[in-house]
Amino acid sequence: MEKLDTVKERLLEYLKANRITQAEFGRMMGVSTAYVSTMRESLSLDMQKKVKAAFPDLNMQWLLFGEGDMIIKGAGNCT
Repeated sequence: MEKLDTVKERLLEYLKANRITQAEFGRMMGVSTAYVSTMRESLSLDMQKKVKAAFPDLNMQWLLFGEGDMIIKGAGNCT
C-alpha cells in the first residue's frame, strides 16, 4: 500500500476499505455529505471522538499520524 500523507487520504482509504460512502459517513457523524471533500489538515477533537466511537476498529494513530496499521486487531468492525 502506498503511503497516505494526509488525514483526509487515510480517512478516504478507511471508508473505501469498509465500503462506506462519504454521504454515509457524513450522516453518521452529523456533518454535511461534503465534509470529507472539504477537509483540510486534520479533524477537530470533537470529530476525533465521534469517529473513534463510531469506528472502534479504526486505529486513530494511523488516521491522524499515519503510524501503525489502519485496523486495530480484535477491536471488531461496527460497519
